[in-house]
Amino acid sequence: MRKRNYLTMAALIAAVLATICLQSASNAVPAFARRAGGIGCAGCHWHQNALNATGKAFLRHGLRLADEEANANKADLKLSNYASVVLAPSFSAVENDGTRFSAGDAMLWLGGAIDSKFSALAETEFHVDDEEVEVEEVYAHYVSDLGGKYLSARVGQFQPLVFLTQVSGPARTTLSRPEAISGRATNGNSFRPRDRVRGFELGTVNGPLSAYLGIGNGPGQNASDNHMDIYTAIEREFGAQGSSVGAWAYWGKAVLAGGSRDSFSRYGVIGNYTAVKTRVSAHYS
Repeated sequence: MRKRNYLTMAALIAAVLATICLQSASNAVPAFARRAGGIGCAGCHWHQNALNATGKAFLRHGLRLADEEANANKADLKLSNYASVVLAPSFSAVENDGTRFSAGDAMLWLGGAIDSKFSALAETEFHVDDEEVEVEEVYAHYVSDLGGKYLSARVGQFQPLVFLTQVSGPARTTLSRPEAISGRATNGNSFRPRDRVRGFELGTVNGPLSAYLGIGNGPGQNASDNHMDIYTAIEREFGAQGSSVGAWAYWGKAVLAGGSRDSFSRYGVIGNYTAVKTRVSAHYS
């Protein structure tokens, strides 16, 4: 327990120091925005809890705008353009239950475009109250072209893009992780549609249409498992605000309590209609 406390404290100190070191004239705008010339939040986000069409393209292109130049070998490469720390404390007041303050989470994002084809991302969350450290997304990403038609490949730990483009963060809220993609089955199977996969994903993008196929370890599995989950997804985007409709299928073998396995298949459709001031999201599986 003491060792874990020391590790957690060291991680939090590192996060605070990174926050201090990474402040810039852009008033702590996240690294993605700094690297893109100081673009405002609304350039990629719809009211902070969803991505618009520009944000989705930024994500699919490997964390870069289509015309963004990146060269990790340049002498003027700045750490502040590739790293951000986000603090998310919370305060609640519930009738007959008093008030409660939570130190919340501290999220460290490292990554971005390395050159015209390759990028990488590592997202680590420090759960202050629980004294835990959790690795969220860690992957390398290749795109064949920065235009409207290209191939995509990711390797590491990641969410399928059909779900990742429906959410937003950090910091994530219930609005950005709706029950439609967060719900679990009632038989002890821990799978959620938005769960991360540790493996490989291959995709193709042609304008507003994208399709992906992935294979890897799913929830509760580890690298020594012989079984590999498989998923496939297709999505069609409409308009500049981020409206889209998609379909997905997932075949897996979840680890249940006690170590038994549950072979399962899940299929679903997901979509959203987003206007300037209104957003409706729906999912069925």
